[in-house]
Amino acid sequence: MNRLMTVVTVVVLLLVSTAAFGQYITAVIADNGLAPGLTTARYMGMGSVGVAVADDAGAINYNPANLASLNIAPPAGGHSNLDMPWNWQATGTYELAGELDYWALHFAGSNPSAEWGFGASFHSTSSPAWIVADWWLVGIGARLGSSDWQWGVSMMDSGEDLYGDETIFNAGLLYNGQVGRGQPVRIGLTVEDITDEFQEGPFFSLGIALPFFCGWGDGVFGADLLDATDQYDSMFNVGLEFNPRACENWTFRGGLVDTDWLTAGAGYNNGPWNLDLSWQESGESGVDDEIATTFSFLF
Repeated sequence: MNRLMTVVTVVVLLLVSTAAFGQYITAVIADNGLAPGLTTARYMGMGSVGVAVADDAGAINYNPANLASLNIAPPAGGHSNLDMPWNWQATGTYELAGELDYWALHFAGSNPSAEWGFGASFHSTSSPAWIVADWWLVGIGARLGSSDWQWGVSMMDSGEDLYGDETIFNAGLLYNGQVGRGQPVRIGLTVEDITDEFQEGPFFSLGIALPFFCGWGDGVFGADLLDATDQYDSMFNVGLEFNPRACENWTFRGGLVDTDWLTAGAGYNNGPWNLDLSWQESGESGVDDEIATTFSFLF
């Protein structure tokens, strides 16, 4: 009960103390009637939810604190002959249809025994219908001692066309533990643009992830709140990911971006590699829906 009350208190304090909050890139894209949330097809398919949910190479784009507990271990015997206590994942995302002409690369490594990890990503859009821009991020995350808390920091080079060629610093916090009768929960907070390099910043983000298990399979439900005080454009995203026992190599996803744009997706896993496909509804008539695919490899 004491642990539950501690977690609830922290969440309430974070919500009350949040002055501004949001992933600015997502909000800008949404304002242009395009599908928000540029990461990997996994998160695009589940409502662009990731502040607490993200646990793979795409985590650097949502919350650097998540890098301390990445779920990227390869199958047994899948490590190289170096037999290093590190797990690695590389992914590539490509837009198959839509207005953004988007592609991205993500890379992450974690040391489970030391409970820390790092990530990097590069994004590019070249659509005359929106903006031509490239940006990249690097970051690290680590566990706070032997507690259930994790922290992380990241640095983003925005690119001249996106933020005016600024270097932006972000920080994150994650509670990765249990509440109630052993119910696992992840609660995340991020602060983007700490040094207020861009307009309304800094931006604060809050998310929750609730893993679940049932007779049919297992999965995770997630929700993110962006820009709680409407500093730029308040958004609320929800998403679900489910792995059915009947076809364990498959994962199915769905979600809502800003409780308005529908998303859906599926993934197929075959040992160390994974192929994901996502669809995101456009927010405006005359603007194409977004379809993207991501290939990832564990080693």
